[in-house]
Amino acid sequence: MSRQQCISRWIELPRYRAIGIQLPNGLYCWGAAHAASVARRPKKPGRSISRDGVHSMYFRFLACLAFALCLAALPSPAAGEPAAAASDPQQLVRAVVGNELRASETDHSHWMYRDHDVEPAKNVVRTCVDTSGGQICRVIERDGHVLTREEQNEEKAHLEQLVKNPTDQKKKQKEQKDDDRKAAELVNMLPHGFLYHYDGKEGNYIRLKFEPNPNFNPPSREATVFHAMAGTMLIDPRQQRLADMKGTLIRSVDFGWGLLGRLNKGGTFEVKRKDVGGGHWVNTLLDVHIHGKALFFKTINAEQRELQEDFKRVPDRLSLAQGVSMLETPGLQASTKPP
Repeated sequence: MSRQQCISRWIELPRYRAIGIQLPNGLYCWGAAHAASVARRPKKPGRSISRDGVHSMYFRFLACLAFALCLAALPSPAAGEPAAAASDPQQLVRAVVGNELRASETDHSHWMYRDHDVEPAKNVVRTCVDTSGGQICRVIERDGHVLTREEQNEEKAHLEQLVKNPTDQKKKQKEQKDDDRKAAELVNMLPHGFLYHYDGKEGNYIRLKFEPNPNFNPPSREATVFHAMAGTMLIDPRQQRLADMKGTLIRSVDFGWGLLGRLNKGGTFEVKRKDVGGGHWVNTLLDVHIHGKALFFKTINAEQRELQEDFKRVPDRLSLAQGVSMLETPGLQASTKPP
């Protein structure tokens, strides 16, 4: 029950005046005073406050008292959250998905962060920054070693080339937008594509189990793979945002009777997310271990573990040139507060 749902109500009785709060379930909390004790109180010498002023001040006090009593009577949000999730986990997931999709459309804040990407043939640590021209990164470590002076110069030349000729950057940005669109489609299918069951709490989070909904018909190849998953998700009950999702392929997925591709049963994925400030949620872990021949995401490999950390806020309208300058500044620390 939201505290904002309380509605103040004034009433007047023949001999008493009162203020109360009406709760959505019809319960009232009241504060009252004998009308004569307020309306007929004599005015003291030297006082400039009128009888109406005393009346107003007295009833504002009663209003605050009644409101405080009602808030004390309300159940704390944490107390009701598990019960609500247990009674209707599908509705909770619908609310979370709505919040995630709205945030992806409205939150255009830019951030600088550290990215560690490990794949079968790659192990790099990069400093990345969001710009109006897309995300750009500078490699600072490769295969566990800090870059040599020559490698640092190559990275610098590469970034400068992005500013002079941003064709490659635009291609990369388009690929990322395509993957973001596919990811949004998969998030959008969560309320319909799976069945959810309340599975207790994990720390401050609500834990749900999910399994494929047998009545759901996946609309795409990506959705077909996603729909073959079962696992758990963690939900932040305060903000109703997704904090963690783990899935396992519970059956092999074939395309074109296996001729066009096959993903083997037992593959896993995990995505961790957190609020890095101001309600801005980001992925902090992407862990994918899927074996087979069919892959549809251009920027996600079958074997990949990517960690992102040390998020710091940067100006939202950062240009490519400004982003490159920021990445080239040794020891630069972006502000942790919105500019």
